[in-house]
Amino acid sequence: MMHTILEHISSFQKTLEGLGTLPSVQVSGLWDSSKAAWIAYLAEKKKVTTLVVTAGSLEAEHFYQDLSFFSSLPCNFFPPWETLPHENIAPHVEIVGDRFSVLENLLNFKNPHWVVTPIDAILHQVLHPMAFKKLILSLSLGFEIPFRKFLEFLEEGGYHREAVVENKGEYAVRGGMIDFYSPPSEFPLRLEFEGDTIFSLREFDPQTQLSLKEVKTTRLFPAWELELYSKKLLRGSFLDYFPKDFLLVFDDWDLIVEKVKSLEKDIPSGAIDSYLHLNEFKASQIVYLSDLSPSQSLEADQKFKISIERSQSWQGTRNFLSEDLINPDPSSDIFLRMREKTQAGFSLYLVSRKKTEEERLIEVIKDKGFWDPQYHHACIGSLSSGFVLPKEKIAILTDEEIFGRLRVRPPRSHLKRGVAIHEYSELKVGDWVVHLSFGIGKYLGVSSLDEKGLQGEFLTIEYDKKAKLYVPVDQIELVERYIGVKGGAVRLSRLGGKDWEKVKKKALLALKDYAAELLEIQAKRSAIQGYAFQPDTSWQKDFEAAFIYDETPDQEKAIEEVKRDLELARPMDRLICGDVGYGKTEVAIRAAFKAVMEGKQVAILVPTTILAQQHFYTFRERFAGYPIQVEMFSRFRTGKEQKGILQLLKEGQLDVIIGTHRLLGDDVSFKDLGLVIVDEEQRFGVSHKERFKKLKLSVDVLTLTATPIPRTLYLSLVQARDMSLIKTPPQDRLPVETLLTAYDETLIRDGIVRELARDGQVFFIHNRVGSIYRVQEKLKKLVPKAHFAVAHGQMPEDELEEVIRNFIEGKIQVLVSTNIVESGLDIPNANTIIIDHAEGFGLADLYQLRGRVGRYKRRAYAYLMYASGSILKEEAKMRLKTIEDFTELGSGFKVAMRDLEIRGAGNLLGKEQHGHITAVGFQLYCRLLDDAIRRLKGENISERMPVSLKLGFEVMIPLAYLSDPLLRMEIYRKIFEASSEKEFSQVTQELIDRFGPLPPEMELLLEVAQLKALARRQGLTSIQIHRDRVFLKAKEVIRRVEMCPKNLEPSQLLLLLRKVLKGGRGV
Repeated sequence: MMHTILEHISSFQKTLEGLGTLPSVQVSGLWDSSKAAWIAYLAEKKKVTTLVVTAGSLEAEHFYQDLSFFSSLPCNFFPPWETLPHENIAPHVEIVGDRFSVLENLLNFKNPHWVVTPIDAILHQVLHPMAFKKLILSLSLGFEIPFRKFLEFLEEGGYHREAVVENKGEYAVRGGMIDFYSPPSEFPLRLEFEGDTIFSLREFDPQTQLSLKEVKTTRLFPAWELELYSKKLLRGSFLDYFPKDFLLVFDDWDLIVEKVKSLEKDIPSGAIDSYLHLNEFKASQIVYLSDLSPSQSLEADQKFKISIERSQSWQGTRNFLSEDLINPDPSSDIFLRMREKTQAGFSLYLVSRKKTEEERLIEVIKDKGFWDPQYHHACIGSLSSGFVLPKEKIAILTDEEIFGRLRVRPPRSHLKRGVAIHEYSELKVGDWVVHLSFGIGKYLGVSSLDEKGLQGEFLTIEYDKKAKLYVPVDQIELVERYIGVKGGAVRLSRLGGKDWEKVKKKALLALKDYAAELLEIQAKRSAIQGYAFQPDTSWQKDFEAAFIYDETPDQEKAIEEVKRDLELARPMDRLICGDVGYGKTEVAIRAAFKAVMEGKQVAILVPTTILAQQHFYTFRERFAGYPIQVEMFSRFRTGKEQKGILQLLKEGQLDVIIGTHRLLGDDVSFKDLGLVIVDEEQRFGVSHKERFKKLKLSVDVLTLTATPIPRTLYLSLVQARDMSLIKTPPQDRLPVETLLTAYDETLIRDGIVRELARDGQVFFIHNRVGSIYRVQEKLKKLVPKAHFAVAHGQMPEDELEEVIRNFIEGKIQVLVSTNIVESGLDIPNANTIIIDHAEGFGLADLYQLRGRVGRYKRRAYAYLMYASGSILKEEAKMRLKTIEDFTELGSGFKVAMRDLEIRGAGNLLGKEQHGHITAVGFQLYCRLLDDAIRRLKGENISERMPVSLKLGFEVMIPLAYLSDPLLRMEIYRKIFEASSEKEFSQVTQELIDRFGPLPPEMELLLEVAQLKALARRQGLTSIQIHRDRVFLKAKEVIRRVEMCPKNLEPSQLLLLLRKVLKGGRGV
C-alpha cells in the first residue's frame, strides 16, 4: 500500500524530475519518517543502491525502521563500535558480528539495496573487500581441513577457548569435535571430524548444549575486528563495498559535521591515518537532507523545498503527569483533528504494528462516529512517526501517535539472548559443602585414589580436626554446596560422631511445623468464598494480541495461572517471582485489564513514588484506546488533587489507582475493589505487610517480587503457596558489561561521552544528599556539553516530578541521583550507570540499580566505583565481586544465592527458620522442607539413602573423552542423579551429542548408574561382591545373598545383577 501512496505524492515526483543526474542536491522541509518516504521513492525510481548516513545512532535506527516500512528493497543497519576513538577497547563481539554480517551482505548483493549507518560507524577505515573475503572460511559436509589448522584459524581469528561454548567468539575442543560460535551466526556450530574431514555439522542451543538441527554449510568469521587492523591487512573505506553508481544521502549535514568535529578531538595523533575525512565520502549522486532550511555550510548544484507537516502537530499539548481529571482522554485532540481533516477530504493512512491493533484502532474510530472507508486506510508495519502532506491531502499516522503510546523501536534481530535460570551448584575448591550423611565440611577437590588395586575418582571433603572423607563420584548427589551463614567461620561437623544426626532431627521437627503452617494458611484461604471472574472477553484477547513483544514461555504460563486463579470462587494470593526486567509488569497489566472488564476496581501498591510514577505512565500507555480511567495517588499530587481522586475512587469513576502505602490509609475507600497488585512487597514495612494479609482474605491479591527465588525452594513452596516463576529473559536482551574499579574521573568521563555519542542517557548514582550537588558540578566540568539534573527524595514534589519526567522524555542526558531510582524507572534509552561509593550498597541494591540499564537491545554498561585508596571490608569485596562476576541474563538467581552466603538465608523464610538453615545448609533445608510438605499432603516419600557399590572393577569418565574438571563433575552429577529409563536415555543422547560416541568405559559407567538407581528404588543401600557371592544390604542388614560366577566381564556381571534385582535368580 505504501508504495502506491508514494506514487501519488506530486511533490516527490517533481523533485525527482528536478534531480536528474546532478552530482549533489539539497532537499529541505522533510520531517521525521517523511525523509525515509522520499528517499525510498527516489531510490526505487532510480533503481540504485543507497547509503544513508545520519549524525547519531538514534536517528539511524529510526531511518532504518522507516525505510523498512516504505521500501521493498533489502535494508541493512551498520552499527558503530560504541567505543571512543582514543580508547584501545575492542568493540563487543555482538557488534562485530552485526558489522561483519552487513559487509558480507554488501559483497553478495547484486540488486539495489539499502544501508543505514551513523557517521561514527564509517569514519574509521574498514578491511578492504578483498582482505575481508580472505578472512571468511566456508565450511560444508565433506570439507577437508587439517584439524590442527582449523584450531589455528580459530585462534588467529580471536576466538577464546572454553570448556563450554555459551557466547559468541568462543570455541571448545573435545576429541574430534569442535564447538564454535561465529559472531554473525544465530546459533553456535558443532563440527565432528573424521581425520581431516568434516562429517557432521550442526547447530546447537548454547543454553542446553544440545544439537538443534543438521546444516550442510556454514561460514566462519573472525571474532574480532579492531585487532585485525594491527595485522597490516589491506584497508579502505566503507564505500569500497558499494557499486560504482550509488546514491549517498546525508541526513542533516550540519549535525554530521558537528559530530565529526567532536569525534576528531578524541582521535590520538598516531591513529589519525586510520580515519577518513568527510570530503572522502563521494558517490555518483549525493543528497543532503534537512528539516527546515538548506544548510548554508555547503554548496550544492540544486536546492529543493518540500512542504510537509509533522504529524505531532495534530496532537494536543500533553502534560505527562498533570493531566486534568475532568479531561481524562489524552487522545481527544488528535481524534478531533482527524475528524476535521476527514471532512476536508484528507486520506488518512493509519499504521499499526499488529493486525489486532489495526482492528482495535478501526473500532475506536467507528465508535467516535467518523470512520469512512473511502478516506481511511489501515495498514500494518513499524514506523517511527507519521507525517502530513497538506497539498496532496494525505496524512500518515501511527497508532502510537493516535493513542499517545511510547515509541518502542522493534528489534533488528530475532535472537534470544541469555538463558533461563539454572541451579547454582558448581563446586569450587575451598567451598563449604554438606554431605547428607556426614554433615558440613570443606571441599578440597577431586582425587584419584587406588582402592584395593582399583583406580577411582573421589571428592575430598575435610571435616573437624582435619579428618578427610573420600566420596566416590557415584555418590556425588549426596554432596551440595553449603549456604546459610552470615560470613565468618563455619562450624565443621565431626566425622564418626552423632552430632550431625541430632542436628538433622531437630531441623526436621521444626520443618514439619513450618510445613503444617503453610498448608493451614492455604486451606483457610481455599475455604473463603470470593468473586469468580468470567473467561476472557473479546476485548481482553484483542488487548493481549496488541502487545508489541513476544511473550516468553514463562510469562505465558504465569499469565494463564493468574487468570485461572481469578476465575476461581476463592480469593487469589499468587506470588510472581522474576528477575529485573523479565516482564512481571505485563502479567499485572493483563490481570488488571481482566478485572476492569468486569467492572471491578484495581489498586496497585508500590513502595516508592518513583515506581508509582513509572507504573502510572506504563498502565496509561497500555490502556490507551480503552475506556479505562487510571490515576496515581502519591506525594506528586497536591492535597486538593488527592481529595478529588479519593472522591472519584469512592464513586467508582476510577478503574485503576496506583499509589504508595498511602493507599492503605483509613480514608481510602473503593466502590468495588476486585484486585490488589503489590509490587516489590519485600520493600514494605511490617505494618504494611500485616494490612496485606488482611486484604488477602477478601479480595484477589497478586504480588510481584524481583527477589529471585532458588528453584529448590520454589519447588518446595509451590506445593503450599501459589507461585509463578519467570526465569526466561526477554528477546534480544543483552547482558550488562560490568566494571569494578576505584573512582576514576577519566573512566567516568569516557563512560558518559560514549553513551551520549550513541544518543543514550546515563544514571550517575551518588547516595549522599549533602554532597550530590557538588558531585553534579564536578561532572559538568568533566562533560561540559551534557545536560545534567539531580534527583533525590528530599526534593520538593513538583521539582522531583519534573526532573523524572524530563529524564523519561530524553530532555536530561545524565541523571545524578540517589538510590530512589533503584526500582521503577524503565528507560530503554538509558544504558550506562555509574555507581559512586558502590561499596556502601547491599548486594540486592546493586543488582537492582544495575537492572536500570540493559532493558533494551543495546549493549549496556555498569561502572561500580569504590573510594580510591580505601581498604574494603571482606563483605563489601564479596558483594562487589559478585555483581562483577554475574553479568549474564538471569544471574539475579546466582546473586540471590551469593547473597544468602553473605547475609544468611533467614530473611528469605523468616527469622524463626534462620537457625535451622544455618544448621543444615540451604540446599538440604529445601530438600527436607520438600519432603515434609509432601508427607503432610499424604504422599509416600522414601528416605534418601546412599547406595554403596563394590563390584570389583573401576568406573570413571576417561580423560581422553572429557578432561575439564568442572565438566566432569557436571556429567557425573547428571549420570548419578538420573533415576528412570527416560532420564538415562536423555543423558546418553546428551553425551553422544556433546562429546561424541561413547567409549566402552562410558557405557559401563552408565550401566553402573542404572544398576544403582534400580537398587535405590528397591530400598537397598549396598551391593557388594565377595568371591562368588553377591551381598544385597538394606541399612547394613543383609537382605539377600546370591551366587555369582567368578571372572565375569563387567558388562556380564552388571547384566546378571540387574536380573537379580528385577527378581531373577543368581547362577
